[in-house]
Amino acid sequence: RYKNAICSVVSRGGRADLAKQDLPGVTAKTLLIVGGWDEPVLSWNREVLPLLQKGELKVIPRATHLFEEPHALPAVIDSAVRFFRESFIPHFRPMPYRPGPERSPHP
Repeated sequence: RYKNAICSVVSRGGRADLAKQDLPGVTAKTLLIVGGWDEPVLSWNREVLPLLQKGELKVIPRATHLFEEPHALPAVIDSAVRFFRESFIPHFRPMPYRPGPERSPHP
């Protein structure tokens, strides 16, 4: 239904392996972010990465599943922001301004 409506997806510490049968149909650029100390989630994400048409894996070194280490969450945020910037900017088309009817600021 929304096949072309989504251009990018970020999964932080997710279990993409639980949707293994659907991953080949995902056409959006997909970033899987996993902590380097998060075994077996890291293994499961590495296993399914080839099933994604446009998949990337970002491993945050010395990070566990919840990214509670002081350096981890900022690294996740930085990775997601960079990924979304690269994904959205090529697709971004500003809407033309179309003035609507004059409205009073008070009802």
